[in-house]
Amino acid sequence: MIIADKFVWGHIPKTGGDATNLYFKLFKDKLNISFQHFQYQWFDKHKPFKTRSNEELNGKMLVLNIRRLPNWLISMEHQSIENKKNKIESMRANQNGILKQDWPSLKCRSGDELSQSTEGDNWIKAFTNNGELNIDHWLRMENLKTDLLKFINRLTDIPLALINEIEKLNTEKSLKYDKNIETWFKSSQIKELYKNNPLWAEVEKQYYSKIF
Repeated sequence: MIIADKFVWGHIPKTGGDATNLYFKLFKDKLNISFQHFQYQWFDKHKPFKTRSNEELNGKMLVLNIRRLPNWLISMEHQSIENKKNKIESMRANQNGILKQDWPSLKCRSGDELSQSTEGDNWIKAFTNNGELNIDHWLRMENLKTDLLKFINRLTDIPLALINEIEKLNTEKSLKYDKNIETWFKSSQIKELYKNNPLWAEVEKQYYSKIF
């Protein structure tokens, strides 16, 4: 989470959050930013706004990242598998390489199963505290650099030197898997997925002009 004088940014997983952190670090002094770092627990860095005090939130814009729902869900699916693999490898190491039980096969859910997921809306509900809080601004992961600069420009001037620093940043960090969405979903499954995540769909309609 990032807390500044005029805004608070929260980190929905797999929406370009680590890159956003890197970009905002360049504006730490200009925006008086405080970075809330949690090194060891995955969920800690994705804690909702309501975990912060009213003093830290009151009168400030609330900002989140967003990306296309089908792409986000597939990314979440692969991250979940990667986390399970790492846990198994850790167990192997603790058992000196000897597995004392059979492990379930680690594979993605089917398109039909994924289309029933409400994970996207669950994250939005968590960050809005079930609609109590309003998200003032969304940054699209697919246009992160442009969206973030436009947002920052509303708050302060951006020197050319900082723009050049942003251009130099290497923010490439991605699991390797087939990112062709047609590999994972049929068009009917994508429609079903959006139907099951109406909050996410509304954000996409507003910031992308239409859903996927």
